[in-house]
Amino acid sequence: WSTTHPRRWIKQPIRAKFSLVLAAFAKSVDRFKRIGQWKS
Repeated sequence: WSTTHPRRWIKQPIRAKFSLVLAAFAKSVDRFKRIGQWKS
């Protein structure tokens, strides 16, 4: 048994990827809102 939990080690990268995806999604939504305001 290692000191670090395997489950924790697997969860960490997924959480990091999720935060990156969430940030990219927020950027795309903000850009889409700006385009919508510009068109209207």
